Amino acid sequence: MVKRISVLLVFVVALMTFVMADDPPVTESGVRISIIYGEQTIPVDGYYIELHSNTTVRQLFGLLVEHDVVDSYVASENLQSIRVGGTDYPRAGDSGIWEYSVNDSKQYASYNDVELHEGNDYTVIWEFVFEQPNTGVPELPSQSSRSQSNTDQHNPPQNHENEQSSDDNEDHIPEYNREEQSETESHSEPEINGTPRFNWTETHTTALNDAINFISGREPGDYYLISTGMAGRGANIRTVSGLISDIHAKGGSYTKPSEMARDILSLTFLRENPFLAGGETNLISLLADFDNIESEGAMGVIFALLALDSNDYDYTGKHTRENLIDIILQYRNDDGGFSLYKEQNSDIETTALAVTALSAYADTAESVSAAQDYLLRKFKSGEIETADAMSRLIVSIAAAGGNYDNYSIYGIGIVDALLSFQDRNGGFNHSNITDDANIDSTEQAVIALVAVRNNLNPYRLHDIMEIPTEPDQGSITNKSILIWIAVGVVVMLLISGGVLFVRVKMG
Repeated sequence: MVKRISVLLVFVVALMTFVMADDPPVTESGVRISIIYGEQTIPVDGYYIELHSNTTVRQLFGLLVEHDVVDSYVASENLQSIRVGGTDYPRAGDSGIWEYSVNDSKQYASYNDVELHEGNDYTVIWEFVFEQPNTGVPELPSQSSRSQSNTDQHNPPQNHENEQSSDDNEDHIPEYNREEQSETESHSEPEINGTPRFNWTETHTTALNDAINFISGREPGDYYLISTGMAGRGANIRTVSGLISDIHAKGGSYTKPSEMARDILSLTFLRENPFLAGGETNLISLLADFDNIESEGAMGVIFALLALDSNDYDYTGKHTRENLIDIILQYRNDDGGFSLYKEQNSDIETTALAVTALSAYADTAESVSAAQDYLLRKFKSGEIETADAMSRLIVSIAAAGGNYDNYSIYGIGIVDALLSFQDRNGGFNHSNITDDANIDSTEQAVIALVAVRNNLNPYRLHDIMEIPTEPDQGSITNKSILIWIAVGVVVMLLISGGVLFVRVKMG
């Protein structure tokens, strides 16, 4: 009997060792990458990345940055620019688009949607296709040529300077209807949201890339994953894993609504699922039922609305969109601005964030317009003295469809005024050019520059992703089967040991 128990014990130990051990390494597979720029092959040609899990084409760039093969890149649905060996592509004055192929098959889908599976070998080639030189302003794609997901997004109400659309979408939120996009008419300059698009130049691209490089090489701040995600920049996998682990460790216990909202925004712009954060935490539902949503004054409520709107999340809870909007509007003051706490003076950053959150809702157009007047007065009077406040203001202009040309003082436009805070190392100073560049101000500046480049609210995904809201309860893995087998054997062992003990005592 003792021999039998010993054999069973050895079997259990071996089985448990196998079950608890890391998964065995998969067969080697990977991706060979080439980037072609006209007649020139950029020195990434032939670089090979091993695949140890499924990935998307977009995530390849994050791996290239991690391996120091690529300095940085800017992308939204597809690649826009890339820096290799200190050189930016496309180069100044070159006009065209990046196209890519997988295993000699040209791809037309967003590279967020093209998956590469472990166990297979791939060749991925990006090639810059030049357009003919054009002395005028490049033409924007027509509304009909945009993707369906993009046309489903709703433009914000125009400010008091621009014509306001009267078309409402009655299917989404009856009390606060979002405005439908209208066809872009032909103008002497390209327009987005009914206002002239900012004249984005190579200087601005360089400033954005330098700022991203600055925050990517340092301890991340609160908006690191949000800002780099908005910019289309791959995040460091260790930082992403840290976020997921942190969410899992909190177990849904947050003291500040803005902190939970930032985690939702980070997950959204990483294209992760906030309904199943850390594998089990439903941050969307927790935020929708947050007990003290006004614990941080207007700030927590504003960020809650921004987070829930970031991917048009469908949810139930006491804090409906209508409820959040009503609460935010309670912080309005007679001067048109918004205050952080009730019965306090208006402040610039709270007002700019309120405009950013409310501008998607037609029924708030009057309050948004008054807030824009307040912000414009503050800018013209020289009261916006920090890079952070200027960044928030720029984002509000983009979100509300404002005209950047109106924000000029002493012949300097607001975007160039923001760039005056940028240090040679790419970071942005908080208050003036003599300060040291810091992470927080630089992350806000990245968000602002992305808003200017796209002339859209950067806090909203413009290609809504469909994600499951509940885990798949029906799946049973091989490992779970082995665990149950091991548990059964342990039970049998304990029973056998008990029988032997009784026999010895009785004998």
